[in-house]
Amino acid sequence: MSDAFAHLSPEDQRRAQALAERFREAGAEQPEGWAASEVEDDIPQLARFIFLRRLWRGAWQWTQPPEEWFAEIVPDEGPVGEEDDDEPTLVSAAPHEEVPDEDADPPFFAAQQAVRRILAAGADPEDLKEVARAVFLHTAFDAVQTVDEGHDPRVGEGMPGWLLTEVGGDLVLTGRVIPDLHEDLLTTEPDS
Repeated sequence: MSDAFAHLSPEDQRRAQALAERFREAGAEQPEGWAASEVEDDIPQLARFIFLRRLWRGAWQWTQPPEEWFAEIVPDEGPVGEEDDDEPTLVSAAPHEEVPDEDADPPFFAAQQAVRRILAAGADPEDLKEVARAVFLHTAFDAVQTVDEGHDPRVGEGMPGWLLTEVGGDLVLTGRVIPDLHEDLLTTEPDS
């Protein structure tokens, strides 16, 4: 048994051990620490970890060669059935029906052209990847900070806010709020 569970009651130790295995399956480093925190503090750490790890999948495209960023994806080759099949995809620069002006450039076209110009000017592709990762991280941190905040302080009192809560495997609310995402954004980054 893990030392992280030694102070827990026997029932809580069993719960924590089962949770640690689920964290291990989800790819967590230090699964015992996450599990102990969930059991001790009643924080939905597994849901929190899975949410943050899912967010990191958005960084996948920025690990690819910059020449492949904003690659055109044929819309008909999307996933069948589910709208989001959890597979990482490159941001598409292909025109979509949502583009209101037929003469307008497709989404991300200007960025695609800028990347080509930067590479043609002799920039190191690895440097460009580091910049893209930093932009992704800044955006992701801003997004989780916004979720954590739960409201927009600039719109005034009495306006609606938001809350991220845990649901069970059956998508029924558990009643537990998922707090402080910003605290573990960096600790949940996958190794590769």
